[in-house]
Amino acid sequence: MIPLGLLVGGPETAVMLFMAFGLGGGVALGLILTKRRSFGQVVPFGPFLIAGTWISLLWGETLFSSYLRMVGL
Repeated sequence: MIPLGLLVGGPETAVMLFMAFGLGGGVALGLILTKRRSFGQVVPFGPFLIAGTWISLLWGETLFSSYLRMVGL
């Protein structure tokens, strides 16, 4: 996690984590609903960290500034 945070930098690290948790949670929920996994089984988090890193590298600044505008800061 530390190397990925250093790679993307400051505020984009928050975008990276938010995207990783969102993607991971969505996929895990989909797996549970389709009965491919049961509640309590492990879903690897590493691929979602990598996906969140890519999203943050490509659109992190845009997503972060859009979020700040949305909350009125």
